[in-house]
Amino acid sequence: MRLPLALALSALPLAACRTDDALQKQHESITSWSATMALATAEHRSGAITTVYFRQLDAASRQAEADATQSLTTAGPSAPGARELRAAIDSLNGAIRAAGADHAR
Repeated sequence: MRLPLALALSALPLAACRTDDALQKQHESITSWSATMALATAEHRSGAITTVYFRQLDAASRQAEADATQSLTTAGPSAPGARELRAAIDSLNGAIRAAGADHAR
């Protein structure tokens, strides 16, 4: 009986590491999408990229935001890295809003 309990307890740190890694990967992705949307907005303003491509980037960034938000919800607000991921998501949402305002012009 003690062996299964010991095995279960030994798996807890591994599960926490997986959550840390998942949130870290999401953080990196969201940070990249924020930069991408800022650049895309500037490039769209200058006419360097088409509206079709701009809209595709916007849609993909919104999907990345939804995926990251889901990961954050699953991990919980007290998970290591959750605060940083929330800040990155907020930053991406700002870039998405700026892109939307730019597109409306």
